[in-house]
Amino acid sequence: MENSFRIADLFPTQVSLVGNSLIPVNCPGINKFGAQAVVENVSKVLDTMGKASAQAQHLNKVITTGDKLRSSNHRVYVLSDLESNLVVGILKVGEKHLFVYDKSGVQHEINPLCILDFYIHRGLQRQGRGKFLFDHMLKKEGIPVEHFAIDGPTDMFLAFLSKHYGESKMIPQLYNFALFDGFFTNRAGCTEEKAIWNGVGQEMEKPKKRAQTVLEDSRNYNNHPSLHLRNGQQLPNSNSHGYSAQNARNTQPWP
Repeated sequence: MENSFRIADLFPTQVSLVGNSLIPVNCPGINKFGAQAVVENVSKVLDTMGKASAQAQHLNKVITTGDKLRSSNHRVYVLSDLESNLVVGILKVGEKHLFVYDKSGVQHEINPLCILDFYIHRGLQRQGRGKFLFDHMLKKEGIPVEHFAIDGPTDMFLAFLSKHYGESKMIPQLYNFALFDGFFTNRAGCTEEKAIWNGVGQEMEKPKKRAQTVLEDSRNYNNHPSLHLRNGQQLPNSNSHGYSAQNARNTQPWP
């Protein structure tokens, strides 16, 4: 994304952090342009990159915009090429209140850190930029890859995580969020385990039956992954070093 203003006036480093104030950390443009101008320009950047991400993933709605970030407790890591005056990518993270299932089919109520959006400019992918951005985020957030919940990952993103971080085994869930096998290992933040499927108002017989289905799915998932991905496509083999566009929902947004 090229801009009429200098990216370096908004984003001081190659990877800059933007919270709900829409003012990047250590933004040099505050004194030069004022807070309002910075907010407006950062919002434009997020709107443009968020729209590009949604289009690349064939989504019906845009996940990342300036207005959405302003009204949330989420944050966006922005990758820039300061010399070329380009914004190269975005990585949006934040907590979500989720009801998730472990490998035994037991439901947990938890507020994990989630990967909400990840996009590298389509003309600049497969050059190590995505991994650079993702590694920077992991270092700043201070938690391992397997402890993230991932909102609606594409096959290409799953392939990216398998290739670079060795994460391929997943715990099946009923909703869009994907969890890796080590999600519940050595972590804090889970509330008391819940045997009821969806909380108050549910009959116990039906929740037990559905929870058992999750348990059976969990045991068989890694032998038959194509049965469980929400888009009905198979998780790439973790030993593969190339990922076919024919096997992915989309080849563009993931580096």
